[in-house]
Amino acid sequence: MPISPKHRLVLPLWLATTISAALLAGCAVQTPPVAVKEPPQTTAAQKGAQLAVASIAPAKPILKRKIALGRITNETSYGRSLLRDSAGDPLGKQVTDLLSKSLTESGAYLVFERPDISRLKDESALTGVKLNIIGVDALIIGSLTEFGRKTVGQIGLVSSSKRQVAFAKVDLRVVDVSTGQVLFATSGAGESSTEVESTLGFGSQSSYNAL
Repeated sequence: MPISPKHRLVLPLWLATTISAALLAGCAVQTPPVAVKEPPQTTAAQKGAQLAVASIAPAKPILKRKIALGRITNETSYGRSLLRDSAGDPLGKQVTDLLSKSLTESGAYLVFERPDISRLKDESALTGVKLNIIGVDALIIGSLTEFGRKTVGQIGLVSSSKRQVAFAKVDLRVVDVSTGQVLFATSGAGESSTEVESTLGFGSQSSYNAL
């Protein structure tokens, strides 16, 4: 049976529609439903944490001055003798080491070695490593101007007490290395004591160790 021209136009359209529907049905994939999960922290808690972080001011950089200990010597008569020169100054060296330790532990300065820099130079010459010395902004110069000790106490009929007191005073100044100007000067003093008591000769004993 021959197909009329009208049917010839409708047939391809119907066939194309059927094939498209079949392709769409074959490509369709069923996905499982998405489960909504709550975050471990509520939205209000997250916003509060963000506001707290935003309110914290950023840390400001700290400018640290480069300093070094120039000369800290013992200018008292304690610990001096005819056989000991200025290079063998144990009390002055102890004051220098204590001051260097305090300045370093403070974290407010960049402390560089100067009293024993000759030892660094000797080590550099021994190992062949070039010593890169860094200049400083200021030198700390000073001396131990007072040092002494005394013993005070009371003696009774059956008991006695003795108190030993050591006293020290240090004068320091900070000098600008570029101009020689004294930027700051100060004095510091302190004392330390120990006390013992005895009854009928029984009790604790204590004494200071001489240098």
